[in-house]
Amino acid sequence: MGHTALNERMREDLLRTHPDEGPRLAAYGTRGLDCYLRFLDDCMRAAQDTGSVAAAA
Repeated sequence: MGHTALNERMREDLLRTHPDEGPRLAAYGTRGLDCYLRFLDDCMRAAQDTGSVAAAA
């Protein structure tokens, strides 16, 4: 079973038995996506600073 499929199965099992944990899982997911977005923003800024990516007009 792949990593993502395993995570999905484990999350479904948890929410089936502990539905009250949904908001906490959503908050963790939101924080993870925010970190990823900031990382991509840092990459874009670094590329723009080196001239590898044209700045948006």
